[in-house]
Amino acid sequence: LLTVVNPETPMGTTIFRRYRAGKNLVFPAWTCVRAAMFGGHSLAAQVPRGCQARLSNGVCAALSVACSDMTLRPRSCKHPQGTWPILGQWHTRAVKRAGIPLAVIGVAFLVAMIYVGFEQSVDHGITLVWDTLFDTNNKRMLVVPLCVVLGLVFFAGQHLLDPDSEAQESHGIVGAVVQPRLSDLGLVLLLGFLSLESGASLGPEAVLVPASLVIAAYLASKFFAGDERSRGALASAALVALFAAFFHSFVIGVAAIFLLAKQAQVKISAPLLLLAGLSSASALITLSIFYPKDSFFNWPSGGWKIAFADVGVAALLAVAGFATTYLLDRVHTVFRVIREHSLMNSWRRRALVAGLGLGLLFLLGGTLVEFTGNLSIKPMLQQSASLGIAGLAGIYLVKVAAIAWSKAWGYRGGMIFPTLFVASVLVAMATLVRPDTNFTIALIGAMVGVGFAERRVKILV
Repeated sequence: LLTVVNPETPMGTTIFRRYRAGKNLVFPAWTCVRAAMFGGHSLAAQVPRGCQARLSNGVCAALSVACSDMTLRPRSCKHPQGTWPILGQWHTRAVKRAGIPLAVIGVAFLVAMIYVGFEQSVDHGITLVWDTLFDTNNKRMLVVPLCVVLGLVFFAGQHLLDPDSEAQESHGIVGAVVQPRLSDLGLVLLLGFLSLESGASLGPEAVLVPASLVIAAYLASKFFAGDERSRGALASAALVALFAAFFHSFVIGVAAIFLLAKQAQVKISAPLLLLAGLSSASALITLSIFYPKDSFFNWPSGGWKIAFADVGVAALLAVAGFATTYLLDRVHTVFRVIREHSLMNSWRRRALVAGLGLGLLFLLGGTLVEFTGNLSIKPMLQQSASLGIAGLAGIYLVKVAAIAWSKAWGYRGGMIFPTLFVASVLVAMATLVRPDTNFTIALIGAMVGVGFAERRVKILV
């Protein structure tokens, strides 16, 4: 591509100077085309190798769009021979993009299968260890030593397999930087499994998000090497498929693209929506074949019949959700400061304190505050009348503390699904005051407040 840029033209001189200084290329697409089409000299001998790569990637990304709009054809092109590399590279990229829909389907299938395998492994593991072997539902005094022992197993695995992550907290959607290596996929899933099995009051999203991105990066490196746009498209498809799998919902899967676009600061376009629809549908078809059961997060169906009072309740819960996010951030900050100033340089000491604290919180709050909380929503609602406002408030506070403790002390997992449980507790309180409250509408209101607060505190993702 460098052979068609003429340094003697005004635009060619600008490109040359900016890249010799190591600056980024920010020009309109048609400008890049004009500079390249009417050039005829080579900069290859004058620009350092690293700058060549940046120039090639930047200009080619613009040309791929502009050339397709101009419908350039070799026979009708009357420009110098220097234009042939442009058309050749544009043709190669067009061929690659034709395979993106198939790659999206493949990514969605693999993400859905990993979701199924991971969720079933965690569910069966918790049932086997916590319920069958030790019967912690009835023998509550075993909760603390079990949290300590399993915490030692997790932190030992982290210390041996991924020591660089010992001083880091896991994140849900942003902050997941991955490499296209299958060994990383196994490492992420193994440590995530050990963390959730040890009782961490966190969700699987911070495990499955990087795992899904590894799959997308690996396929992109094999079939679209060097094409960052294709890699980004596959990464978006992987996350859309994961959201669709979590909720068994096509709509939520497609809606996830808006969250991803906001995080990546890109505009929503028709091709992006088509990609999201294809990925979400592929994931749901896979689940219908291999895992036709309820979604990861289930809540009672309240329908969509909205009364005026439901709107008022939802508004009040939005305020409560807003305050909850700030409370979670403050409690997490306190626990993080305790960890940083406790001189826990040894992973063994850190594991003992982390497991002990988590076990005591579980012993205090009962079975409803254990683990992620996705399976505790229905039991909590069934017991809400007997628990009363005071009992639900106690569960609310202990669960917030358990989430913050788990994250601050380095367990692997996300905070989105546990926060959904906390929001459900707020809704349960509202139903005690007004029994006809629509659960779905009220929960949406609470999560809207959580989302607005998250824009400021940035703790959940």
